[in-house]
Amino acid sequence: MVIFDCNGVLVDSEPIVSAVLAESLTRAGFPANADGLARRYHGRRPADVFASVEAITGKKLPPNFASGVSIETLRRFRTELRALPHVAHALTWVRGPKAVASSSPHDRQLLQKSPAAHIPSLKAFRTGGALAPFGSLPNALSFPTH
Repeated sequence: MVIFDCNGVLVDSEPIVSAVLAESLTRAGFPANADGLARRYHGRRPADVFASVEAITGKKLPPNFASGVSIETLRRFRTELRALPHVAHALTWVRGPKAVASSSPHDRQLLQKSPAAHIPSLKAFRTGGALAPFGSLPNALSFPTH
């Protein structure tokens, strides 16, 4: 079995994450732009980003800021996230079972409920636990192996 990482290999969620964060911070009174946030915080955990913003500005983010960012990010993933170019074709060259693994709790939802869910040839998903076939996951889409 060949196991692929999700974000950065199959999909790229960073532009969406950076845009949502910039919009949310600006609305909360912390003016920010997506490009600057992407350069400074690429790949960082949201909790670390929020702590950094508070340390830099000397001000606390509003209550429920983190949950609001998470909800909006997942909403945008469902409508905007796409597979990286040529991923589907590249996966046809890999023989045998294929799976997705990730340390992100959002990646399972990200792949199952977005347009990126149409990446063929993926059989299973793992997020910090046992590898599970896509078909055994609630509301999951099954992908045939080639």
